[in-house]
Amino acid sequence: LGTTFMADILARFYAHHPNVRVAMHVSMSTSVEHSVATRQVDFGLAETPFTRTSFETQLFIDSEYLAILPPGHPLAKKSVVGPTDLASENIVGWSPIVAVRRRFDDVMYGQSAITTPAIETNFSSSICELVKRGLGIGIIDPFTAYANHSSELVLRRFSPRLAFRIAVMKPIDAEPH
Repeated sequence: LGTTFMADILARFYAHHPNVRVAMHVSMSTSVEHSVATRQVDFGLAETPFTRTSFETQLFIDSEYLAILPPGHPLAKKSVVGPTDLASENIVGWSPIVAVRRRFDDVMYGQSAITTPAIETNFSSSICELVKRGLGIGIIDPFTAYANHSSELVLRRFSPRLAFRIAVMKPIDAEPH
């Protein structure tokens, strides 16, 4: 969200408010959660679920993660990719510090499709770049998919649904700066 979505939002915002100062900090969701909970920022956008409850939340996006493949890959012929399809593939995945990694692993284990990522990273945009170079198959969020849409990548639904939920977080009873 920080690298593409917020850039688009800020471009529109600055067209109407060119003299406003904004400090945008792009961080992993756990860091955003901490910054909001400790009142270091006025608001944050982060992926749920949260581990803290010391802020107000409002669901902003409820979508799903997508499979991403290099063109010409045999799975690109399918409209939906599932855990058993990925069992024998090189996976370019998230590092264990990323919350969705645990949910992805749970989905895979639930269908006895146990995999170990060949390459791990903490950002979906990195997964895209690695898949473009033919290093495996990945699962990414819809914003990164949109930002990286090109002939170098094939997007497919991933089933069962792996939820991608973003919430707006604000400190409780906080006055904006």
